[in-house]
Formats: sequence, C-alpha cells, structure tokens
Amino acid sequence: MPKLILSEEYEEIAFLRFDETETFHPSELDKCFDEAQRHPKRFLIADFGSANDINDETLHQFTNFAHSHSENPYGKFCFVAQNKNTVEKIKNVFNGTFFKNFHNIGDAINYFYWECCKIAILSE
Repeated sequence: MPKLILSEEYEEIAFLRFDETETFHPSELDKCFDEAQRHPKRFLIADFGSANDINDETLHQFTNFAHSHSENPYGKFCFVAQNKNTVEKIKNVFNGTFFKNFHNIGDAINYFYWECCKIAILSE
C-alpha cells in the first residue's frame, strides 16, 4: 500500500511512497490523495524508487488528482523514479503537461523550493 508521509521539516510537501515490489490498488491510492487534501500540504512528491512498472490505472488516478488542483500554482506534483521503463511510461502518459521526474528526493525538494516557491512569490 502506498504511504503518505507528512514531514514536519518540509511543511508544504507531502511524500507519497510506494514499495518497489507492491501491486497498486486504486482505493488505497484514493485514500492517500484524500488524506493529502485534508492537510495544508500543497505539493506532492510521488516516490516510486526503482519500481519496474506502474499500471495505467494508477497513472490515471494521478492525472485526475493533478487536474483537480490545476488552479493552484502548487497543485503540481512530481515523480521520483529511477527505472528507465517507469520514467518513459510517466513521460508518455503526461506528455510534459504538469509533472516533473527526478532521480532522487533531494532534487525534487530543491525543485519545489527554488522553482515553485519562486513562481508563487512572483505572482503575488
């Protein structure tokens, strides 16, 4: 089951971690998205690690979640994936619309603070 991790250190980021060997269940992912919306976390980092495959239904759920938050400049999320096949599948599904892919969590966090926060400040 994916786990939503709300960090005290990174107050505006929620981490969604997947076990590399797990099978993704849509209802469990929906619970994580619901929980993310109940907290003031506004940017979601989905960490797939070295998982070899993400099923289409899971990616569709991410698409729906991102579209439902498109009015918010932080209503974006990014993926951390290391497996080439997983990265390519993500790129094909989202076609560069609202996702970024990183090879590690640190780069994703830096992106949030340097790019997303800068955009929010400039738009105020």
